[in-house]
Amino acid sequence: MSELCLVTGGAGFIGSNLVRELLSRGFGVRVLDNLSTGRRENLSDVDGDVEVIEGDVRHLATVGRATEGVARVFHEAAIPSVARSVAAPLASHEANATGTLNVLIAARDAGAERVVYASSSSVYGDADRLPVTEDVPPRPISPYAVSKLAGEHYLAAFHASYGLPTVALRYFNVFGPRQDPASEYAAVVPRFATAALRGEPVTIYGDGEQSRDFTFVADVVEANILASEAPEAPSRSTPRPDRARSETARPTSPPPPRSWAITRRTRSPTASEPPWNGSPRASRPPAGGASSRPEPRPGRPHSWCAAGGCHGWVGSRVPPGRRPQPSFGAPVHRGPPA
Repeated sequence: MSELCLVTGGAGFIGSNLVRELLSRGFGVRVLDNLSTGRRENLSDVDGDVEVIEGDVRHLATVGRATEGVARVFHEAAIPSVARSVAAPLASHEANATGTLNVLIAARDAGAERVVYASSSSVYGDADRLPVTEDVPPRPISPYAVSKLAGEHYLAAFHASYGLPTVALRYFNVFGPRQDPASEYAAVVPRFATAALRGEPVTIYGDGEQSRDFTFVADVVEANILASEAPEAPSRSTPRPDRARSETARPTSPPPPRSWAITRRTRSPTASEPPWNGSPRASRPPAGGASSRPEPRPGRPHSWCAAGGCHGWVGSRVPPGRRPQPSFGAPVHRGPPA
């Protein structure tokens, strides 16, 4: 009998990609999703191979039913939006922080072997040093970031209090198949790709020299699976100087779980760069035209050194000419070369 995995948010963008990879590796998969942002069609081709429970992580009884007999829990469910968290902070907290607590309680009670949690790069806030590595102290500046960091602390508490193995992964601007380009959380990659494939101009705000960290979804999926398997993952941590003494004095206390940054640094395209896949060159907003979009802040380089050192994750390096072809939501048609 194959090992059973639970993927919360499994009908969403990242979750549905993770579901397929787990199935391809011979795991049994159960999905818990309230379909608020996820879509059943994301699982249409594997519908017969996956058990889908339509339910909400905010309801402990529902999560408890979903975790019965589960060995590994991949917690992807969330309200992934800074803007929505600012508009409705309580809803963001209930879905992200309370939802994560419910998942941990259910996983503990079900005897799950490990919980892998989708955290966010937003927990770093405005970092005061570059590059941002996993040991940079979090400085969340939005309710969403606070809710994600609260989830990380709950993971640490459940590892320390109950011995539940847990791992947090901090995602950086994930893109790839089944991402909705119309989503407010889609960032620039699917929007750029959609515009390029339609032969439309790609608009870049600012001077074009800003940088961002982007991660292909297959790398995120691989990081999740590696984090669920690495034997040293749940107990590895980077001691902070102010905690080194207490950790040395209490060697029997289980250290907190590791939070890993999952990222690949990319520089924004500029108007002077060659087109990609035959698309038109990027264009800037019309001169003198007012934009409601704020000026972008410079991107922050990040490092995934802890993830690589602990379980060997390094991300993919896709050579030119072999980039993954986008399939964001509905099929798109490639225009003639420029």
